[in-house]
Amino acid sequence: MSSTEDRHPPEPTPPREASTLYESMLNSLGLGVAMLYPEPNATGEAHVGDVGVFVGGRFVRLLNVDATPGAKRVTHWEPPYEHAEHLQLSIDSRSACLAAARHAARRVLAIEVGDYKREDVARVSLHLQSPAHSESLYDSRTTDQYILKHVRSWHGYAKQVTGRDVALEHIMFVAGVVKTTADWAIALEGPGADGQWAVRREGRHYASRPRVGMPVDQCVFVRCKAVVRSRAPFWPLRVVEAKEIVGLVEQGESDTKPGS
Repeated sequence: MSSTEDRHPPEPTPPREASTLYESMLNSLGLGVAMLYPEPNATGEAHVGDVGVFVGGRFVRLLNVDATPGAKRVTHWEPPYEHAEHLQLSIDSRSACLAAARHAARRVLAIEVGDYKREDVARVSLHLQSPAHSESLYDSRTTDQYILKHVRSWHGYAKQVTGRDVALEHIMFVAGVVKTTADWAIALEGPGADGQWAVRREGRHYASRPRVGMPVDQCVFVRCKAVVRSRAPFWPLRVVEAKEIVGLVEQGESDTKPGS
């Protein structure tokens, strides 16, 4: 769970395209989908084995399937999810999978303004002052079979507790995370039909000296599995790695924002 020292004051909402752009432009690092909001929120810190949905670029945890009791349990929702069957997770942990450095990318985008098209450059960067560490599931057919067996139950629970029009494709199973401490900074700038926009976000301790003992709870990348429907009628669902996040649009104030 997020501690009071990792909480952020209210901040302006970035343009809707900012999250999508950031997610896609850092995928060349091969670590999963980049998270515009790495910090824990009201539903807790992201863990391998989580099931949840993305809302406005934030990962909202619904439950965790790990058979081992402990800090991964989600207590935010009422009623909590009742597991019919847990999953024994086999996790590969790797230290310093991403160096303390500035990781940047740029892309030329085509922008339509009225009847005209122009090209402009978008830039993103992730500055880590501490190395990031990864945890990931050893991929197995057992995990995919477990997801297919329980995804409809998770889907029904998501609609019940969030009160949102959640689609089956919105349900994400976390198969890997890359985490660091709260001394990161994210910068984005890009073109839009209404002009240039820029976003900057910082971890709570980015501007301060690095401190010994900071928790490694800021999820800068996530790997997710999702289910997809086949185009052919009556064919079964399939489990795939989510190359991009299919999320819900945030509606006004959300209790899943960092620090809420």
